[in-house]
Amino acid sequence: MTRFLWILLPILSVSLMAADTVVYPPLNEELIPENEAAEIAGLTKGTEMAFLASQKEGATATRDAHAKHHGCVHAKLDVLPGLKGDLKQGIFASEQSYKAWIRYSNGTGKVQPDFIPDGRGMAVKVVGVDGDREVLQHGDELHTQDFLMINFPQFFVKNTRDYIGFVKDQKAFMATHEEERKIATAIGTQIVTSPLENIYFSMTPILMGKRAIKFRAMPCVWKNTIIHKDLDLRPMIKILTSLKSPEDLAAKAKDLLPYAGYLRQVMKTQLEEGDACYQFAVQFQENNKTEPVENPMVEWKTEFHDVARISIEKQSFDSKEQHDFCENLTLTPWHALKAHRPIGGIQRARKPIYEVISRLRHEHNKVEQKEPTGDERF
Repeated sequence: MTRFLWILLPILSVSLMAADTVVYPPLNEELIPENEAAEIAGLTKGTEMAFLASQKEGATATRDAHAKHHGCVHAKLDVLPGLKGDLKQGIFASEQSYKAWIRYSNGTGKVQPDFIPDGRGMAVKVVGVDGDREVLQHGDELHTQDFLMINFPQFFVKNTRDYIGFVKDQKAFMATHEEERKIATAIGTQIVTSPLENIYFSMTPILMGKRAIKFRAMPCVWKNTIIHKDLDLRPMIKILTSLKSPEDLAAKAKDLLPYAGYLRQVMKTQLEEGDACYQFAVQFQENNKTEPVENPMVEWKTEFHDVARISIEKQSFDSKEQHDFCENLTLTPWHALKAHRPIGGIQRARKPIYEVISRLRHEHNKVEQKEPTGDERF
């Protein structure tokens, strides 16, 4: 959620209670623990204090997670015709074409070489979206719908209380939480050939009208390209798949330097040559126990239903102006219509934490927070 919480500050003094017997809320509903608001307030204040303490005068403040972006591209989201019933909700209520911006990124809060295995993010900001919406105190956007995804279907902790335990002592937490360790390892050890060639998942649920859903973006054509013009990824993949430890990676860093920015280079080559697209699909919660709202560690197994197509036209995106525009975007699942309100404990925590980081980041960088129109070109 945020790199600034690796050290638990004194403000995060919320007591960690023993695990309670699991109680599942009714289908499509949330169950908010009694002490969660205090936990989230502590995490938010801790995030703010740590961010302020970490900033250096004259240095650019980055996002607390997904700090490095590989490319920011203009796109469109076309709602599919013929949607019916529970699929015909929110921005999918009518057959429309929306402009959009997409930011592809690494997963960590560090700007690091692309050859370091990591989760990869795809954040889609749909613009020109009208309707009743959730409103933030800072950085209100009145006509956007953000869909934030990563290339793995599960989050690595189930609730705010466990997240506090994780940031308090990461090593101890992972030593006593085997499933969490497996998921975190799976997310953080991924090797990808191109940001455009991943399946991306929401991990956490939102609403589709009155029903709980998760969503994904799947490439229209499945590829795993390893040679891009003059860039051959086979030597990098061979090295990375042979590594046994982080120390091995450090020892091979010199050999991997040609791949330090390969993901941007790959995207640049692919979008100079042609278009890209995704099928955007949702899955409904069908069972409140096997598809829990309050535990994003559990992958839902229900059927996905296509609701839209995301298209990225052939383009150049590598200018400094477009890079800066991308870095100044605010992306949060709470830029949402009420019909797509984020639900679940991790989503509830994201609301104030993302808000405070965006505010502090823009203030530090002395840039105005602006809502994009989708017409920007650089």
